[in-house]
Amino acid sequence: MYRVYPCILSSIEESRGTSSPLFFTLGMVDDRITLLSYMNSQDMSAKFDFVTVGDFGKPKPEHRRLIRSRCMQGKNKRGGSRRSLQQERKAAKKQVEELQTHALSRTLRACPSDLALVQLPGELGLDSDEILFKYLTYGAIRNLVNPIEVCVNVDPLKPHFFAWPFYETTFFHAALLTTSATNDYLLKRPLSKTTYFHLQRTLYFLNRKLSNERAYLEDPLVYVIVILTLMAATFGDTAAATTHMDGLLQIIHLRGGMEYLREHPGLHYKLDRLDLSWCLGFGGMPRFADQNMSWDPMFSRQAISSNQVIDVQNVDSYFVDSRLREVFQDAQQLVRLINEHFSKNTKFHGETFQNTISSVQTRLLILKDMLSSSLDECICLATLAFMTTTFQIPDRKVPYRDLRKRLRKLHRPIPRATAGLQDLQLWVLFLSAISVLDDDEVWLVERWGIVANGGMEWDNVRRRLQSVLWIDCIHDKLGREAYFKMTSRVQISVVGEAVR
Repeated sequence: MYRVYPCILSSIEESRGTSSPLFFTLGMVDDRITLLSYMNSQDMSAKFDFVTVGDFGKPKPEHRRLIRSRCMQGKNKRGGSRRSLQQERKAAKKQVEELQTHALSRTLRACPSDLALVQLPGELGLDSDEILFKYLTYGAIRNLVNPIEVCVNVDPLKPHFFAWPFYETTFFHAALLTTSATNDYLLKRPLSKTTYFHLQRTLYFLNRKLSNERAYLEDPLVYVIVILTLMAATFGDTAAATTHMDGLLQIIHLRGGMEYLREHPGLHYKLDRLDLSWCLGFGGMPRFADQNMSWDPMFSRQAISSNQVIDVQNVDSYFVDSRLREVFQDAQQLVRLINEHFSKNTKFHGETFQNTISSVQTRLLILKDMLSSSLDECICLATLAFMTTTFQIPDRKVPYRDLRKRLRKLHRPIPRATAGLQDLQLWVLFLSAISVLDDDEVWLVERWGIVANGGMEWDNVRRRLQSVLWIDCIHDKLGREAYFKMTSRVQISVVGEAVR
């Protein structure tokens, strides 16, 4: 049996002539003592020499000299001798070299990246660290991209996909693709190499997943295709958008169609936005519309609040199609409720908003190609433009080509219009300017000059816009900017005419 005993040999201590004892570690193996190690009690640094002993515990003669040599290390030295000075110089030089090496190693060791210990499922690629940080902080700036979240509580509509990029490779690249492309869009520059890198990786891993016949059951896969479709629609890639949309339709059908979407309002909310972008960009009918949708009004005709400061304009007499009138009134009531909640520092209920806006949007998208009156069509398209502003990227306008073309064609001054119709005309003009049209376009400025008729103060313009359809916390800033740009252009035009 092996046992260890620490002990002090006083005889050796005396032989060294020092008050610092020498500690030995002794081992007992089959009643024979073996000297394993010793250390000075001052420096406590272990130095090992293995020495055997005889049957009576005495070291062999050839080992006694070694023991005495070790005990006398550092003793019997003459200070100032050539050997002592040489040892001191070597020790000093070694100490300097060690200090220099330590300082250099500290200088060359860069701090590790904040992501060094984060396990990611895919390759970050060029300059993607910053993009990943922007994705992780998106929750703090999401109101910039989804302005409606300032006044509507859409959190219940959001899927819990924050953790997906950390274990799902396809969604990891899709998330970085979205963040990088949005960054390019905000900076008004072409798609960067980083964006293209993550686009290629997203498509590569998506195709690998789709080779599995049960891939449609994976939630991250659905959202990846939604992201790709929205990206293609935003940047006007018709072929890619069509391909992704067809695939998405097939997946939703396999999952249960509209019944599945009713059970997943978060995904339904995303698909409604996708439908709106698709129809306004490329034309046609909504792809995710409920075939059994009701055309009945969502709200009672009774006023929501009798003490409302801004009275919503009664526009019944201006509509030819009664279905459009009812849809527009639903939109007015929804906006009134949102403004009331915001004025009380509360957010409107997200699921009520989703149900109402989904019904309003679907009915408008179906009606836009069925209306016989040009005024009805103009109001319908302006209301759809109004809806795009609820998720509009700041300082950038998505080029909804079909909507732009039709609004330019339809918007014309109405001679001898009543006061209510003038307000409606003013509202269509401003919605066009803040959503899809450039507010400095010549024809738009000319229309503003006619409608303004000698000039109007912004506060007066704002009250008239509020009387139609206007979410204060979203549209006030956009409307004010458009007002001053168009007014300054009209004034420049008037000065130019006077000079000529």
